[in-house]
Amino acid sequence: MSDRSPAALAALPSVDRVLRTQWAADLVEAFGRSPVTAAIRSVLADVRAQGAGAAGPAGIDDSILRARVGDRLEEMARPSLRQVFNLTGTV
Repeated sequence: MSDRSPAALAALPSVDRVLRTQWAADLVEAFGRSPVTAAIRSVLADVRAQGAGAAGPAGIDDSILRARVGDRLEEMARPSLRQVFNLTGTV
């Protein structure tokens, strides 16, 4: 059962604190500050919605947060348009 106590949710790091980590700085260099900030906010919002999940009262583990933010950035950077073939015979 997930821990939805205010103490568990308050233990989550702030966006600013996450942005000051070295791994976040590396992501900012690769993707830019705005997308990294958006990804961090999105992941932290997901964790809050799930009630801090299995991480419990200590908050979310740094390695899990890093992986989720990286996955979210790759998902955001993935092109949404795909190449298709028009085989209808119209010219």
